[in-house]
Amino acid sequence: MKLFLPVIVLFFSVSALHAQNRKLQEKADALFENQEFYSAAGLYEKLAESTEADDEKALFAEKAGDCYAGFLDYSKAVRWYQTAFNITSDLKVEDKLAEMLLAAGQYAEADIHYSHLIKNSADKSKYYNRSESCRFAAGQMLKVPSYEIVNVQELNSPFSEYSPFFSNGRLLFTSARTGRDSARIFNFDGQGFSDIYQAQYDSSMRKWINITKLPNDVNGKFNEGTVSMNSKAEEMLFMRCNEPNGKGKICRIYSCRIDLGRNDASKVAAMPLGSETYSVGHPALNSTGEILFFVSDNPEGIGGKDLYVTHKKPDGNWSGPENCGAKINTVRDEMFPVISGDTLLYFASSGRTGMGGLDIYAVEINGNRITGEVVGMPYPVNSAGDDFGYFPLNAENGLFASNRAGGNGMDDIYLCKPVPFVLSAKGKVTDKTSGLPITKALVIVKLNGEVTDTTLTDASGEYFITNILCDRTYQIDAVKEGYMPQTKTLVTIGEKNTRELSAANGHDIDFELFRITRDEIAINNIYYDFDKWDLREESKRELDKIVELLNENPGMRIQLNSHTDDRGPDIYNVDLSQKRAQSVVEYLIQQGIDQKRLLFKGWGESKLMITNAQSEEEHQMNRRTTFNILNAGDYGDKYFENLYAEIDKGIQKSRAHMFFRVFFGTKGEPAFDENYNNIRQWFPGTNILTVKEDGMDRYYMGAYIFMDEAMDALTQLRSKGLTDCYIAAFRDENKIGVVKLQ
Repeated sequence: MKLFLPVIVLFFSVSALHAQNRKLQEKADALFENQEFYSAAGLYEKLAESTEADDEKALFAEKAGDCYAGFLDYSKAVRWYQTAFNITSDLKVEDKLAEMLLAAGQYAEADIHYSHLIKNSADKSKYYNRSESCRFAAGQMLKVPSYEIVNVQELNSPFSEYSPFFSNGRLLFTSARTGRDSARIFNFDGQGFSDIYQAQYDSSMRKWINITKLPNDVNGKFNEGTVSMNSKAEEMLFMRCNEPNGKGKICRIYSCRIDLGRNDASKVAAMPLGSETYSVGHPALNSTGEILFFVSDNPEGIGGKDLYVTHKKPDGNWSGPENCGAKINTVRDEMFPVISGDTLLYFASSGRTGMGGLDIYAVEINGNRITGEVVGMPYPVNSAGDDFGYFPLNAENGLFASNRAGGNGMDDIYLCKPVPFVLSAKGKVTDKTSGLPITKALVIVKLNGEVTDTTLTDASGEYFITNILCDRTYQIDAVKEGYMPQTKTLVTIGEKNTRELSAANGHDIDFELFRITRDEIAINNIYYDFDKWDLREESKRELDKIVELLNENPGMRIQLNSHTDDRGPDIYNVDLSQKRAQSVVEYLIQQGIDQKRLLFKGWGESKLMITNAQSEEEHQMNRRTTFNILNAGDYGDKYFENLYAEIDKGIQKSRAHMFFRVFFGTKGEPAFDENYNNIRQWFPGTNILTVKEDGMDRYYMGAYIFMDEAMDALTQLRSKGLTDCYIAAFRDENKIGVVKLQ
């Protein structure tokens, strides 16, 4: 009997384990069915690790992956889907694995799986887009980023923050932070139930402050979030989910009257949208509050979640919702709409070619109609993770949410702003004839006809220009005593990245200056047959160089001179040379040179290079064409005297547009109105300038030419209690920097 004892013990141990696993599985399945993924995930992990049978291990691993995918923990979802796929090689599991690899930014690995799915699946079409996304995303990450992404640390917690909405000096956002009520955990993702908060921006501290939860009339026991308001900020729409006990699966859109200054809400009521069987949410109102875009998982839609639109009828009721159609909606999810300026709709989609997960897109709208083409936001606004809820603060900056790697919590709020970039230019000035560099040539930069900068070429003939602005057309002049001045154009339209502009990347800003002389300048290889004035083909190729010279120097006027040999009567040779000179001028005119810049003269045999020429070669040398510069005297001392005066005038004018102003407050701050009225009394008649920054109206006083004047005003304001003031430099009404005081 002792021999059988270990077998009996083992049998009962295995049986007990199976019984225990059955109970664990039943509990996990119940949680999963109720979408309590956070609680179910750990149970499925235990089941997968304790089960020996491959088919059960694969099932539990897949379920664990489903849970982590459900609350967007991509790395853990990849781990468990990979475990399941290694066991089964099931295409359904591979589909899930590839999707999580894409969302995790593992593009090469994801594309391998999508290629396999395309090859082996019956429904190949849905994988082409995902494979294309892998290649698209990998290519995007090779580009120089045009946006800087900044985590707004003061808004974010270890939990989720998302759906920023700015209105009348206050930022509304959604947060799943637990706070003092840490026992209230939402088992869907293990975070707190989400609530709506507001914050204000402190311009002196450069951060969001006074983060306050909206009142309980808005924030109930369970999940609220994703708000929208009309331009008057008097009515707020928001989303509420999981009623009545925190486990409900239906979401609704609610409206209320709101006073953010008093943090007070009233008349909270559900809107007549949706049904008992599907959800509506993510409201987006236009400025008048008469057009509403929203999201629904209505089973009659195109994909999982679609965008819909409704409008307010004359009787105050809302029209029947309309699906925004296939121009917007895909077979996957479209969510988090935001209306900007009543003309642009931002939204997030997981069904388009992008970086992975939810990506942010924009499309033009007119009322409730989609009028433009959908355009994706660039990397790194869109990332491998979920990026959504983009709210533009102005034409360049915006706030949005993302669960990208490196955040504080599950979802964080980020600020995107254009990458500060610096354009510079590099060129070279050489002698047109010798090709040698010209040192100390003066290079003059003009914008809108006014001098903005000057520099000199170095020993190698090179020059460098800094502080070039984008989206401008500059005139660049190169000047040197003894040479014809030359002008080039530098166009910076569309430049978005830091780089040095030069001939190497397509900018024609190298100069070849032509030395001024009063002597005749020979045009080589202009030959005529005996007794003829027709241009040979090889002569035309040489004259094309004169065309180039005249085009490069539009101020140059020349006289073409033609000479004959001494064979034939003098009067005949003068007539022949006149015809030859005229043929040259006619060719230059045919090539686009203005006739007013050209004279010609036939000299006959009066200026022989070789007297008593004997050979045909010597006669050919006497039959020659030259030119001389008619306006060489225009570029003497008087020209440079006027040029330097123009430069000095331009610099003085540029300085005249520079001012110092004193910042004193942001509209919407508690003491702003009082401070504004006081400044009007303290500084009667002073100039007050409003500047739109970060979506808020910032106010600056004065227009001081000298720093000392600005310092005096700053000192007075601080002595009167306005301690957050500072000095900023302006060019006209454009702020160019903040003055840091020691």
